[in-house]
Amino acid sequence: MHTRLAIALAVASLAALLDAPAEAQSNPAIAEQMFREGQQLLRQGRISEACEKLAASQRLDPAIGTLMNLAYCHELEGKTASAWSEYADAAAQSARAEEPQRERFAREHAAALEPSLSKMRIEVPRDVAGLEVRLDGTPLPVASIGPEVPVDPGEHTLEASAPAKKAWRQPLHVAPGRGLTVARVELEDDAGSDAALAAPTHPSRTLGYVLAGVGVATVGVGVALLVRAGAFDHKSNDEANVARQFSPPDPTFVSASLADHQSAVASQTAGLVTAGVGAAVLGAGAYFYFARGAAPAAGMHVVPGLAPGQASLALTGAF
Repeated sequence: MHTRLAIALAVASLAALLDAPAEAQSNPAIAEQMFREGQQLLRQGRISEACEKLAASQRLDPAIGTLMNLAYCHELEGKTASAWSEYADAAAQSARAEEPQRERFAREHAAALEPSLSKMRIEVPRDVAGLEVRLDGTPLPVASIGPEVPVDPGEHTLEASAPAKKAWRQPLHVAPGRGLTVARVELEDDAGSDAALAAPTHPSRTLGYVLAGVGVATVGVGVALLVRAGAFDHKSNDEANVARQFSPPDPTFVSASLADHQSAVASQTAGLVTAGVGAAVLGAGAYFYFARGAAPAAGMHVVPGLAPGQASLALTGAF
């Protein structure tokens, strides 16, 4: 009873200052009714209900007087951060409206609340694209993430979301009085998201692609060597036929025929070996492509080489 009487006396003493029915904008009649009901509930000591009514009136038809009543109600309710913010807003509006008495009242109450404000600092991971943080369902502006900001004491829910990340949610308790609550947002990758499905190919499959490309190129080199061997062989036969037309056979054409024959044999041998190696590399590529569980050796590279009359295939890297 003493608490209700004190509240009723405080409301009555401030009535002339705070009583400000909303000027007509939208739903002024309903806003006026909510305002009157809120004041009546304040006198009865039903603080939470009074704050709801006054907040509804302010939403329907904003006015400085209603805002100051709401700030006072939140101050009684223990929502110090809300009250401080509303007093500061009311003071700014009163200054613009050239109402010094209201401005002074609002500034004094805001200044009295400031030393006892509970504060929160929200820490978020860096370089998370599309990150959205919500406190009690309300999205927070970027400027409020990182620095210490006032928050009402009591129970809160902090949520965070971002593309390709699992939704994150954490209940928080903010103790009344001066103090700092630190909340750290921790996001994990969402394996079922579209972005995760579009993630880079498994390393073994990538190695399979690389080996397949090298294998095709190596087989191509082997085929080229075999074609070259055929050309040398054809040239060697032509030179031998010319040499036989002389008696004794012309030594120049005989020597050229023997040299081209040797080049044909060397190219044929290199072509067969290179084509075989290329086929083996193709097989290895197919293995790594389908056996995605196998991890490739770090830094492994397959390097084909080609020199006149010979071919090579080198496997280099760190193992």
